[in-house]
Amino acid sequence: MTPQILQIHTDPAELVEAVAMRTAELLRPFLQPAPDTTPRTRKQAAAFLGVSLTTLNDYERRGYVKGYRVGSRRLYRLEDLQTAMQAVRRTVANG
Repeated sequence: MTPQILQIHTDPAELVEAVAMRTAELLRPFLQPAPDTTPRTRKQAAAFLGVSLTTLNDYERRGYVKGYRVGSRRLYRLEDLQTAMQAVRRTVANG
């Protein structure tokens, strides 16, 4: 069998675009966004939860959310804040 040569009449820019689009399409399932590991300040944590700083302190005392002391600052991890939000919702729902 002899190989067949297929000629396609397209300009290089169109070819590059087609290859880039197909490559992105094939790689999309394998590309996951990096998790957000940036610690949140007290003010950011309170805003995320939609509560005041006083309520955030109360949540921490009650064990809903865990804060971490870094020097003189108190920081919160996003996953801890999301867990706290779910715990507070369950508590409110259960009365």
